[in-house]
Amino acid sequence: MLILSVYRGDATTITTPAGETITVRFLGQDGRHANCRIGIDAPNNHKILREELRQKLQAQLSGIPVYEVTSTNPTMLIAAQNHHEALAYYLTQHPDSQSQQAQWLQNPPMHRLYKQLECLWLARQEIPVGV
Repeated sequence: MLILSVYRGDATTITTPAGETITVRFLGQDGRHANCRIGIDAPNNHKILREELRQKLQAQLSGIPVYEVTSTNPTMLIAAQNHHEALAYYLTQHPDSQSQQAQWLQNPPMHRLYKQLECLWLARQEIPVGV
């Protein structure tokens, strides 16, 4: 359980494994205190972050190159320092694949797999990471 002290207007986000975002926002107080405490209990596969931390982590991910790696196996979207690292990560996931190609994406958030990649990034905060 995450227990927070919040002020009017503060928000907390929950990212589901499917990449959906749930926002919990404090809208008022009881008049006796300047803040309120809320508790959020969720299964371990749901990531709960304060909005400002989520934004910071999203900004970090936006600074990491993202590659679309293709081969005879399924396509993966991989955040890595360079295309060599992306290909190496792909091979750990698909060791029997052949003829892999890594293409740097100029606008990763537009890719159909980006929300899933972002969800994994928020959970792990380490690279390489891929879906």
